[in-house]
Amino acid sequence: MLDTRSRTLLEVLIFSPGVSNVDLQKKLNISRRQVDYALNKLNNWLIDNGMDEVEKEKGRYSLTEFTKNKVVIETKDVSESYITNENERTTLLYIYISCAQEYVSLEHFSQLFDVSKNTIIRDLKTLGKKLADYGLEVMYTRTEGYRIVGDETEIRNLLFKAINEINEVYELNLLLLKTMELVQEDIDTMVEKLDIVEQVLERKFADSYFDQLPYHVYAILRRVNKHQTNDKEFFIDYTGISDTKEFEASEILLADQNLDDKVKMYIALRLLSTPIRSKSITDASLPELKEIISRCVINFEKLACINLQDKQQLSEKLYTHIKPAYFRIKYNLTTNYRHLAELDDKYETLFNLVNESFKPLETYLECEIPREEMMLITLFFGGNLIDTQEVVQTTVKKAVVVCPNGITISSLLESILIKLLPEIYFERSMSVREFNQSQYHYDFVFSQVPLQTDLNLIMIGDLQSGEERLKLRRRIISQLYDLPDIEFNSDKVFELIRKFADIHDEKGLKDALIHYFSDGKIISAPSNFAKGLETTLLPDSIQVVERVADFHEAITIASQPLLEKNIISQHYIDSMKEEYQAIEPHILLRMKIALPHSDINNGSHGLGLSFLKLNQPLVTAYGEIYFIAVLAAKDKESHLDSVLQLIKIAENDHVLDQLQSSTDKLKIYELLTSFK
Repeated sequence: MLDTRSRTLLEVLIFSPGVSNVDLQKKLNISRRQVDYALNKLNNWLIDNGMDEVEKEKGRYSLTEFTKNKVVIETKDVSESYITNENERTTLLYIYISCAQEYVSLEHFSQLFDVSKNTIIRDLKTLGKKLADYGLEVMYTRTEGYRIVGDETEIRNLLFKAINEINEVYELNLLLLKTMELVQEDIDTMVEKLDIVEQVLERKFADSYFDQLPYHVYAILRRVNKHQTNDKEFFIDYTGISDTKEFEASEILLADQNLDDKVKMYIALRLLSTPIRSKSITDASLPELKEIISRCVINFEKLACINLQDKQQLSEKLYTHIKPAYFRIKYNLTTNYRHLAELDDKYETLFNLVNESFKPLETYLECEIPREEMMLITLFFGGNLIDTQEVVQTTVKKAVVVCPNGITISSLLESILIKLLPEIYFERSMSVREFNQSQYHYDFVFSQVPLQTDLNLIMIGDLQSGEERLKLRRRIISQLYDLPDIEFNSDKVFELIRKFADIHDEKGLKDALIHYFSDGKIISAPSNFAKGLETTLLPDSIQVVERVADFHEAITIASQPLLEKNIISQHYIDSMKEEYQAIEPHILLRMKIALPHSDINNGSHGLGLSFLKLNQPLVTAYGEIYFIAVLAAKDKESHLDSVLQLIKIAENDHVLDQLQSSTDKLKIYELLTSFK
């Protein structure tokens, strides 16, 4: 269903081909931002109806002949109403009841959705069941009509989610406006204000969230006008919010509203919690948070036994990401991270290490960090831990990654692509809006969403599977060197091989084929971890001694198996002794197992672990230590599973008791390697 503006725009493009953005602004009497928004909506409708997008050449817009011919047919019988399904109606019912400014009855619902009252009654029952999961309910009285009853925070959070869900369905845009008692001009006005807000904040909101913000602001205003206040607003420290740029921005958004500071603070919190694209830090409004994040980064470095390059820069990037999350978590605000459900479970090891490292942040927040938020932080580390080779500026072919989901996801995709395609120079990643405003030429534009561009657009998924990365690499290589793109399908290859041979290890064969056909460029996963202690610890690397004089003697004895296998050098042992004059808490796993280590460049020749068990404990300021494990690493990633397994062992008292009572090296080895 096309709205009035989209219909007008379509007519202009049909009868006045080759118009510029400035021409459209004059003809439609709207701003540049509104033209871009209208073109995006029209393109969505064209794609949904099997037609070509609006073409743009040298800054001028036109329709293809195919679209012109088909659009005449498509618009002959365009219905003025969209037939909603039950789920859409119940979602819209919730929005309508929550935002309605006057008495609401069955008659209102029936007219809005053009369905019978019996259908509405069934929908209300369905809605009631859904709301029960959130502690909410639909109530009706003759004096007040229908209303939503329950905790205001839950009502608002669910309202934002409902708006996001409906806003994603193009055909429901007009109905959403009608449901919220808005017109397109209201949204345009709020979009213009948000443009000013971005300038004040000196940063860009992620595209997918920018489109939702106008509706969110109006939803809050509708709740406030209904005299529905959020009690939790009163517990927000005014001094902690009022001096922020976000509070100043909330005053811009509410300039024409006579509202108190509590509402402005709530709006400010929503702005503070909205994911952003900016990679720079332009304020110091949360110095304590910065300090906590730096501490967490150091924790991760120690726990993962790696030396991060330029920790200060990494901490600043993390601050840019975590600052919105801080307000989301602290004040129980909501956001939409449904795309996280698609992420590969191979990040679980890294997730656990990050989760452990960020305990100081949970202490600072005085609450547990939700798994979804912690997963985003994990992805951020994943994107920064992938070793990306330096690609010189003079590379002939240039590319850019465009992603609407914020800097965490885009950084990870960018890192994967840089390692996957070292032949190409990648500019910094961009949001959709930044790309649309960019005047630069790129040979390749990688994006997860459709873009309106004449450049070479390459649509990509999350690039989690090896076969998906293989197909992408072969496609790009064929374009770079003008080679035929031969499609590789492992299933077809298997069927062919089965005709002539028996396959005993299908997975191994598939991995070998993918590696062979990819020229060795396909990384098995962004976080390519080893499988655990069974790959790093050997039975003859375990020792049992009665006692040691001090920690330095413990390091010397524990290191011998690795030294004899030439996995480490004597310099590596000396470096550990120099770094640890005594046992320090950051190398103690759950204060039970000491894990000394040094930088790879100090004489670590490979991946390995040795384990020393003391019959008489080493008495330290942090308790009695019976176990010392010396770690040698070959890179930043391959040893992480072993470290995680040791952490799990260190927090299991039953296994620790068994280890402590045993003097049999083989039994100790079995206890360590079999524990999962």
